[in-house]
Parts: sequence; structure tokens; C-alpha cells
Amino acid sequence: MTDLLRQAVVRPLALHWLSNSHLSWRSLTSPESSGSVSVPGPDPDRILLVGGGISVGWGMSSHDDALGGYLARSISTATGRGITIDVVTDDILSGSAELPFGVTRILRTADAVVITPGDVDAILFLPGAIYRRRLENALDQMTGRGPANMRIFIVATPPLDTVTALPRVFRPWAARLGAALNDKARQLCRERPNTIFVPFSPSGIAGREGTGRTYSAWAELIAPSIARQLNSCADRSIR
Repeated sequence: MTDLLRQAVVRPLALHWLSNSHLSWRSLTSPESSGSVSVPGPDPDRILLVGGGISVGWGMSSHDDALGGYLARSISTATGRGITIDVVTDDILSGSAELPFGVTRILRTADAVVITPGDVDAILFLPGAIYRRRLENALDQMTGRGPANMRIFIVATPPLDTVTALPRVFRPWAARLGAALNDKARQLCRERPNTIFVPFSPSGIAGREGTGRTYSAWAELIAPSIARQLNSCADRSIR
């Protein structure tokens, strides 16, 4: 009955609100679906940031001012090295069988991949088994096409009301469903070498406009786990 209620009532109402409310980020501008940001420095790391949701850069015209840019600067500060982050805002958990060509091309020379699990409002209503299957398919393709030492980071599905304003009636559902998806992601990470789950629970949003303060705060939550792993790998895949 819970799944039926979720699919038949709660999901349509939530998607309607997110598509039409003046508080939703959906109507904001965003950068091109692919791009790259770099920080100069020695022995640079190369990272692929792929997914939807927080990676899209709502409210910004450039990835340099969105999550990709702030992650690059935060990670470079922590490692003392240069970095290039290639951003592909494609929802790899949409159900398509193959990764986009742009993703597979970048994977060949990537030190790490950072996955944001897609448009949160869409995946939040997926049954856990389907979410796990789609994520597992994406991980299989990435590990098969990337260097042997490549790290893969799965960023947690955040509580939805910490990344966008929500009607009060949806908040308990969002928290419960997000926690269930994160349990699936953690399980996969425990089963796979070089795959790391990154907790992500922002304390709040700076505003609908997606100001730099929002993306900076998000990057500061995500970057430390990535920097530690890059620094701990003595034989990085790309030098």
C-alpha cells in the first residue's frame, strides 16, 4: 500500500510542485550540460563529475561558479596539486543501458569519478531495488572503462528539503525515501573496492538563486573525502 500511495499520489503531486512552483529551482538558468573547470598546479588530478541534481548548477551560467568549480578549488587546496574537473550533467540513473559517449571518453584518463545520483526529485520515488540495479549498472560500466586505480565516489542523496524548498506535507516522505536509497548505495560501496560513499547532508540552502554561497558550502561537505582518497593513493592512475 505504501508503494502504491507513493507512486499514485505523492510522486505526481511532488513533481507537479517542483515543475510549477516559483520556489523550485527548475525554472532557473543553468550552465551547458558539459564543461570543465581547472585549477593550475603540479601533478594535476583529473576528475569526472557526473549526474544530475546538485551538479547541474541551477542559478549559474558557468560550471566554474557552480558545484564543479567549488569542488575543484576545495580539492586542490587540500591536496596541493592542480586539478581538472570535467562536468557531465547527464542523469546516468535514468534507466538507459549505456553511459553517454562523453562520459566513456573522459573515463579513460580519470583519476576519480564523483557521481551525484541524479535529479533528486525523480530518483527519490524509485523503488530501492530499481535504484540499486541502475547504480550497479553504471558502476560496472565505469570500472570496466576506467583505469584500474580509478576511485569512484557516490555522493549521498541529500534530504530534499535541504536543497530546495518543499511543502511541509512532502518532507517526511522525502527524508524516509532518501535514507532508503542511501542504504542501497552504501551496500554497493561496501561490496566494491575503490568505490566510496560520501555522506551529504547540508544544513540548509542559501536561496533559490543558487548563489555561490550554496555551492561553496556543498563542496566543503563533499571535497574532504575525495581529497583524502586521492592523497592516500600512492600510485594514482594518471600522473
